[in-house]
Amino acid sequence: MTKTFCPLCLVAFFTLAWSNSSAEVTLPEKFPDRPRLLFTKQKEAEIKELMKTDPFLEKIVAELLQGADRVKNDPQPRYVLANNLRLNSGSGQSMSLLAFAYRMTGNKEYADAAIKIMQTVCRFPDWNPLHFLDVSGFSQGVSLAYDWLYDVLTEEQREEFKNALVSHALKPGLESYVRTRIKITFPFFIFIHNAPGDYGGVPPTSPALCVCYFCTVPKWSPR
Repeated sequence: MTKTFCPLCLVAFFTLAWSNSSAEVTLPEKFPDRPRLLFTKQKEAEIKELMKTDPFLEKIVAELLQGADRVKNDPQPRYVLANNLRLNSGSGQSMSLLAFAYRMTGNKEYADAAIKIMQTVCRFPDWNPLHFLDVSGFSQGVSLAYDWLYDVLTEEQREEFKNALVSHALKPGLESYVRTRIKITFPFFIFIHNAPGDYGGVPPTSPALCVCYFCTVPKWSPR
């Protein structure tokens, strides 16, 4: 049987890591140092220590690292609509997977590979807002990778990725929401990429994440 990376590994990993977390969401006056999304530096250290005595956790991390090895040399994504409908937003998973591998190993090859994909997709003209599931997929990957790789990103890269999240995800998301035609489908896609799960009260994906995470972006109006 051919081995393929299963995105559910990340879900299982963080469900285990945050098994005692509260589901209540509160926004602190001051955010902690990065990483902030799904785990902190303290939690990261605890995870690495727990791996030494927890075979199941060690196996999950090993599977994720193997997945990162499989995608780190993949061709860069292209802006091509399959059947004039969907962008291939699978690179969103690759970005978060590679960024996670960097957090666990400190190997900058993973970070460099993730950043290269981030630069490619953030320079797309858009993330296909006509099919908002694509927007959610890209914003998930860029958001998580931005947070997990923050320490190795240059100021120029941070600004580019942050601006792309605003222009390609937040702004078209709010614009589409105010149009009657999308008032049902847009919340549906938000739900799909923020499906209920024990993530320590921090939804990990999509424009809903961006609203909380980039609340310091200068004011702008979707209208």
